[in-house]
Amino acid sequence: MAYTVKNIAPGPRGIHTPTGLKLLEPGEVRDDIDLSEGEYRNALTTGHFEISGGEASKAPGGRDEAIRETIAALGKDDFTSAGKPQVDAINTLLGDEFEHVTAAERDAVWDEMQA
Repeated sequence: MAYTVKNIAPGPRGIHTPTGLKLLEPGEVRDDIDLSEGEYRNALTTGHFEISGGEASKAPGGRDEAIRETIAALGKDDFTSAGKPQVDAINTLLGDEFEHVTAAERDAVWDEMQA
């Protein structure tokens, strides 16, 4: 699945893809990065990239849907003072079915929910 990936780190960073490592310079945006679900999650957890696009995580039953449903089930005490769902609360409710949700993933799903 092709994603749009932006390097938000201060230096060059590599992202693993099925065809090998792709190097992105600081601020560089590529809209042709193919990632498996595992590579997608790993890239997000580094905090070096903003990743958007790709339909796999948005499909019914996909990761984004699970995060949306979990956010909808949170209580009022599960939100930050800035009004965002707490990542720890999301991960606690999701349990071990999915790898831990990152702040970047939470933000992307939350922003969609607020639109």
